[in-house]
Amino acid sequence: SAVAQALMDFFVSADRDRDGYMSIGEFEQRIMQRIADMQFDCRAEDLEAILRAADFTGDGNMNFLEFLRLFGRRETGAASIASLNMMDALTFLIWLHRNALAALFRFIGVHGKVTRDQVFWAFSCLQRVANGDLDDDKVATLVDSITFGETGKVDAGALLSAFKLIDLG
Repeated sequence: SAVAQALMDFFVSADRDRDGYMSIGEFEQRIMQRIADMQFDCRAEDLEAILRAADFTGDGNMNFLEFLRLFGRRETGAASIASLNMMDALTFLIWLHRNALAALFRFIGVHGKVTRDQVFWAFSCLQRVANGDLDDDKVATLVDSITFGETGKVDAGALLSAFKLIDLG
């Protein structure tokens, strides 16, 4: 969707060091620039509070899924929490099984690149094998947030790296 593409474009442009995470500093710098361009008035402290609230891991950085959570709360209450929990579960499964997915993507992809349909199929199969409760619409939502290049493909390694989890234990 156009919104998912705009969010991905913003995230990539804010991630200046290209490490797959948007730090508080990177977020503040990019969003303050956008706010100034639109001639809005906003305090840096308010933006920092927003980022800290979205930073699920508490490490001062947001991965793309944490960033998307800022904009994906259309539902409220238990339905929203359940939806986020299911998306978190799928994200965990993807990271947990990243080596198997990488091997699968090497087999079905071409030159390290995979298509939207291949990613959707792989993620759907993974959550079914793991007895996940996520329906295909939720998997599609996750896949729709991925930017596929002009060729309609994405680098499989970079894609799997975007699901990196930080072990705080």
